[in-house]
Amino acid sequence: MTVFAMILVMTLSHPASADGPSGAMTLGGVLEALRASNPELAAMRQEIASLEAAAAKASAYPNPAFEAEQSRPDAGQSREISLTQPLILTRRLSLARDAARAEAEARRRELSAKEASLVASAKKAYFAFRLAESRAQFEDSNRGFALNVLNKVQARLLVGDARNVDAARAKVELELSRFNLEAAKTRMLLARAALNRAMGRRPDEPLSFPSADALVLQPAESEAGFDRYLAEALAGRRDLQAAGLRRRAAELSLRLERHRRIPDLSVGFARSTESDVDFNKLLLGIELPLWNRNRAAIDEARSGLAARAEDERRLENAASYEVYRSWLSRGLARARVFAMRRNVLAVDELREVNSRDYLAGKIDLAAYYEGNRVFLEQNISYLDALQEYHDKDAELEQALCASLQHEQEDP
Repeated sequence: MTVFAMILVMTLSHPASADGPSGAMTLGGVLEALRASNPELAAMRQEIASLEAAAAKASAYPNPAFEAEQSRPDAGQSREISLTQPLILTRRLSLARDAARAEAEARRRELSAKEASLVASAKKAYFAFRLAESRAQFEDSNRGFALNVLNKVQARLLVGDARNVDAARAKVELELSRFNLEAAKTRMLLARAALNRAMGRRPDEPLSFPSADALVLQPAESEAGFDRYLAEALAGRRDLQAAGLRRRAAELSLRLERHRRIPDLSVGFARSTESDVDFNKLLLGIELPLWNRNRAAIDEARSGLAARAEDERRLENAASYEVYRSWLSRGLARARVFAMRRNVLAVDELREVNSRDYLAGKIDLAAYYEGNRVFLEQNISYLDALQEYHDKDAELEQALCASLQHEQEDP
């Protein structure tokens, strides 16, 4: 049976429900566990909480100052107790608060971008796992077929219809099929480890999925145009939104530094005693921004704003390129799937026909194995084409939300 027929039979006989059978996990379950348990996302959430606390800290009003003084000049005695409160007459506090909030919101957008990257990696691992399951089943059927051929060759050898070299070739093919089965199982375990890593689990923790998934079988028949994907990316890319928020924070920081050049006042009240005479005093102070440090801070904030604006333009250009490249790559992968599917259907009966021809003496064993090689290559190529399509589809989905440069490395 070909890979295409095997997956099709499994899908039709065991349709995958939204929740899956009892105890089984679906792709949606994988992504839900990733969002809830991934340690990298959890660390970023804690960082966002810290930034939100920093925003509240930036808007806090200055604390009052309390001073007590006592002295004994000559024969008299003097003492003074004063309480002074700085007065912020500008919008420095609200500007600092809004700038810190913009930074926290930008970090939240980066959290969404990182989540999109992890989701793309998890989807790749999920489809790699499901296709590795199909590959293992296919290789297991090949091993059984190779064993059956060896038995037939040995039976023909006993009656003189086969040669020793034919038996040796059949044994070699059987060992190769056994190794290919082990390699397929190893790929399946590696894909499972990648899924467990994404969910914050041990790499060897067991996973159970529905017996088939229609999403694995075929890509969509139609393909939307590039303009539609580009518009979606420019409107929804989290890194672009974060860049816009950081540019807004830089604008607020520049306004904040300009407000720092406006003098701040402080008022106070003092209760004094001088030579046994008690009296009250009102205090008024002013901070004079006379030196060049604030001018340098304004220049620094202005340069930071210009850099943020240029970075936003750079990200827009990068987003257009990444979406275009991903769109083209997925289209090519989709075309490859359809081509490989036609090839698989073309060689569907090749192995069975060659087996009958060999037993009938119409072809020799070398010709049989040549046909078998074509059968195996086309089926494996079909699985590889499906894996490539799902990889490119996940990359395009990620490119609509986040930069591909931050994609998680495969373990």
